[in-house]
Amino acid sequence: MPRYVLAVPDMHSLSTLHREFGALVALQHFDLFDDVLRPKPARVPLLEASRVKDAQRNHQVNEPQAKAIIASTQTDGFLLVQG
Repeated sequence: MPRYVLAVPDMHSLSTLHREFGALVALQHFDLFDDVLRPKPARVPLLEASRVKDAQRNHQVNEPQAKAIIASTQTDGFLLVQG
């Protein structure tokens, strides 16, 4: 009985790698260059409960997401929101 060997190489897209490389090369041309490469913790602004509730309703998000949205509009520099 003949035996066959089936070889299937892994195929991965390079589009993500290409996009990240392009972003790093272009970074030197942006005003946020120092903020991205040398980040400093930002002060979290005091948020009014009514603004948080409004953001929750307007954007249909939960409370932490609403706080992140509001804080991103009140913070200078680069803001990374995870999640």
